[in-house]
Amino acid sequence: MQLELCNRKYEPTLGMLFDSHEEMFAFYKACGKQEGFPVKVQSTKKGTYKDRLKNVFWADSRSRVAYKYFGDVITFDTKYLTNKYDMPFAPFVGVNHHDQSNLLGCRLISHENTETFMWLFEAWLSCMSDSPPLGIITDQDKAMQKAIENFFPTTRHRWCLWHIMKKVPEKLGAFKECEGIISSLLSAVYDSLGSTAFEKAWHDMITEYDLWDNDWLNGLYDERHAFAVLIRNSVEVLPEVYILSRWRKDVRRCYSKMKVSYNVQNLSI
Repeated sequence: MQLELCNRKYEPTLGMLFDSHEEMFAFYKACGKQEGFPVKVQSTKKGTYKDRLKNVFWADSRSRVAYKYFGDVITFDTKYLTNKYDMPFAPFVGVNHHDQSNLLGCRLISHENTETFMWLFEAWLSCMSDSPPLGIITDQDKAMQKAIENFFPTTRHRWCLWHIMKKVPEKLGAFKECEGIISSLLSAVYDSLGSTAFEKAWHDMITEYDLWDNDWLNGLYDERHAFAVLIRNSVEVLPEVYILSRWRKDVRRCYSKMKVSYNVQNLSI
């Protein structure tokens, strides 16, 4: 009964008129919250383009439920799409116990700077009950890194190896021994079972190909903690610190399937 009353109160109708932009957004924000579909919008405050849309964030009830059970490690990528308004589409994504991707929130952003990322992380964290993830994987964007340090101080930030390795031909393609360098780099990253083995493999590669003055490789080495990989080849026992609760055989899963309708008059969960 209470839900029906709320639906009548926040039921959008064709031709609705509002006295201001703020009143319109407040109405649809309340309607979205009622439907389990929170939306947050940021607009320009001054200048020639005052009140122009800058950033949009949204997440539905499925995203929040999925994050509750599978949000220990998430990815954040702004390179996915750019629409005709040059606003990158940037999803938060997690992985469930079936190795399937779960969408944990979406946003359209106008700029890829620290201020924008701070706004986005604040909106997303508020939507997810102020519960930060244990780990977050991103590209090497410095503005994003600063925002993560501010909003997720206890979260382990790691770089996406796919983004790093995608740059290898561009950064090292000019070397005559390019194939050997790439082979040694991949071996150091993927085949090292500990920090000592990695340090030795990296030193051997740098020495063999005389890469001591390569700025890109030196930058990677300085931030080597951010792309560390644990490969389980020949590893018989995985340390307890690396075992997530959802991986255990005796875990009790209490999540439930949800059926969601976005029809304002017919909401079912």
